[in-house]
Amino acid sequence: MASAGRSFRAAHVFGAIMFAAWGVGSNPVGAATTAPQPFAWPASLTPIGNGYPKEGDACRRLGESPATADYLDHTATLIGCPGGADSVTVRAVLIDYRAHVVGTADGVTLISISNSFRQRPPPDRQ
Repeated sequence: MASAGRSFRAAHVFGAIMFAAWGVGSNPVGAATTAPQPFAWPASLTPIGNGYPKEGDACRRLGESPATADYLDHTATLIGCPGGADSVTVRAVLIDYRAHVVGTADGVTLISISNSFRQRPPPDRQ
């Protein structure tokens, strides 16, 4: 019986050592970890500001350029959000602002928001 207990402990210690060695091999001590890079806004879209609707948000207002000229409208604000039309950020803007996707360019989904629309209050304030 004592032999079985030692075998179990030995197997447990061996497993712990292998787990630790595997973890070290996949990310060596002192190795630099790479953080995801922030989205690099293409100059072709002439992004305006540091976020939309508020500073720090992922989307940006877009200014006039050859890439945006077909989507600009004096009755709407054109914004761009990194990623595809199915991203969480884009879907939130579409719902919150009753906006619509008008196109894509350089990895950015282009969204038109009517200037006459007033944002609905968040669900917790309705």
